[in-house]
Amino acid sequence: MQSGLISVIIVNWNSGRQLALCLESLTGQTYHPLEIIVVDNASTDDSLAPAYTAGHVRVIRNETNAGFCRAFNQGYALSQGEFIVSLNPDVYLLPDFLTRLADLLKERPAAGLAGGKLWRGGPRAGYTLDSTGLFLSPSRRPYDRGQGQIDRGQYDRTEEVFGACGAAWMARRAMLEDVRCLGEVLDEDFFAYYDDADLAWRARSRGWQCWYEPRAAGWHGRGGGDTLRKPSRAPKMAFAQRHAVKNRYLMMLKNDSLAGLLPALPRILIEDGTRLGYMAVRRPILLGAYLDVLRLLPRMLEKRQEIRRRRWVPDQALYRWFR
Repeated sequence: MQSGLISVIIVNWNSGRQLALCLESLTGQTYHPLEIIVVDNASTDDSLAPAYTAGHVRVIRNETNAGFCRAFNQGYALSQGEFIVSLNPDVYLLPDFLTRLADLLKERPAAGLAGGKLWRGGPRAGYTLDSTGLFLSPSRRPYDRGQGQIDRGQYDRTEEVFGACGAAWMARRAMLEDVRCLGEVLDEDFFAYYDDADLAWRARSRGWQCWYEPRAAGWHGRGGGDTLRKPSRAPKMAFAQRHAVKNRYLMMLKNDSLAGLLPALPRILIEDGTRLGYMAVRRPILLGAYLDVLRLLPRMLEKRQEIRRRRWVPDQALYRWFR
């Protein structure tokens, strides 16, 4: 580990022009020293070209799409920074983004994770909020606070939040090492989606805090909000939604407790029953997510055993973030 170094890990997959803009925003950052690692999941477009020509970017290219979580872990294994940034290729950061988050982590020894204010779209898209911190609903659905609202300064206070949006978070390497589960930082069985909520839950169970710094700001090109609410029926979207459905259950299997689930069970059953009925009638392709959960159940129980053995924060202290 190199003290003070920030390692930025970008997982790329057919991101088009977005990766070039993302790298441009990193070039303009006020923080130094900085290393940038791009892990490409077998892109078939020319999105990786800017990373090769940048000169200061290390590129790892996978022959197949290994999934976001495994690709991140690949980049992390090669990184040397005291602080690690997970950055989506469709994010464009203001110049002081990394400085703001690094300063916050340095000032707060108990903070293992930090995130900033993200607006939706790109620099010309205006100031509709995409995320001001990650939370879980009582029914264990991850959501980004403020998403879809016009930014009027309502989230301009530096404060503790449950977790940070996976599009752009910064973490202490010490925290990531502390919360590894069966050797993995991000859970590779998730493939993609909800890995940020799972990481935040594991971190909090070990006593690490997550902080939101509104002065660290940027744009996130996701544009459509929650994966499960997007109306597209394209095969790519069905693939993403199947993972989102699966990963919520995997996250609960690993991290939740029976005592904590019981009060929320009526709400969970109603919401999940409604969603299951919708999928059965309108989106039967997504029902395979339940088969995925059954297939992965033994491994999730193994991970649960390790997480529960190592946790020291009581479950009730965590449930206050489920709102």
